[in-house]
Amino acid sequence: MRLGLLFAVACCSPFAAGSIVSTFDTDADGWYLTDVNPTTFLPSGVFAATWGAGFGNGGGGLLTADVSNWTWAANTTKFSGDLSAYSGGEVSYDIFIDPGRDSTPYPLLAIAGVGQVIYTQGIAPDPGSWTTKSHTLAPGDWIYFNGSTNTPATQGEIDSVLANVVGVFIDVDVLSGLDAHRLDNVSVVPEPSLLATLGIGVLALRRRK
Repeated sequence: MRLGLLFAVACCSPFAAGSIVSTFDTDADGWYLTDVNPTTFLPSGVFAATWGAGFGNGGGGLLTADVSNWTWAANTTKFSGDLSAYSGGEVSYDIFIDPGRDSTPYPLLAIAGVGQVIYTQGIAPDPGSWTTKSHTLAPGDWIYFNGSTNTPATQGEIDSVLANVVGVFIDVDVLSGLDAHRLDNVSVVPEPSLLATLGIGVLALRRRK
């Protein structure tokens, strides 16, 4: 068995206001496991992800069992809808690879829209320790899939997907054999200039009181 795909967010400390975040402090926060065909990016099946108070990168997290041919962690509720405000922002997550990973590049993170997907591809992190993966929602890291072809994503294509997100998926099956990785701190954060604007707005409101 191999690969999987992608991702997340909410708005609480320690993350900035306006972010979408899953810290898994108390539960699985709507995340589950599914099988995704890497040729079509179509998910199939719903499997439970195991939450544990000590599974995370300091606190709660998910244990992602190898339940299918292409197991991904998925969230299609909290990380869905019009996410246009996050264009130019950042998606990140913490992952602990166990017991190992293939040296073959796989899709590692994917954001699905209606009939289109943007995804990152590479070799999974080294096993045995927590690694933070982060990607800016701008050209460079992303590949665009329109149902038939894969091309480097333009900003327009990234924005088209973000305008109507149907789910975020994270690769939790990167070994040709049984693996059971751990996942924590999935977030989607606006670009810094937008966060600065939000901060100025908060200060202005305080001064008016």
